[in-house]
Amino acid sequence: MHYRKGDGLITVSGKNYGLRLTMGALAELDTRLSLSGPAALAKRLRHMSTDEARVLLACVMRPCSPSRDITASAVSFSDEDIAQTMPAVCRLFEEVFSDG
Repeated sequence: MHYRKGDGLITVSGKNYGLRLTMGALAELDTRLSLSGPAALAKRLRHMSTDEARVLLACVMRPCSPSRDITASAVSFSDEDIAQTMPAVCRLFEEVFSDG
């Protein structure tokens, strides 16, 4: 995976997973979480359930590995794995949407 703005990396159980925040990932998040745009997504990110976080991870992992069943990988993460990965996911969103 080449680094560019919107790329990130998480490690779960010793295995690395690439993250890429794309327009497609954002559109999929809007659809799968029944959101209505960036403001609704920002609000949901602040109070996201573990199941919603799994959906989020699947959406941002898929662009890095379109040939793998990313949904199954993200769903198999434990609640603890999800909690440990969320700071990296938040940094990814902050990087993409910050003014700097």
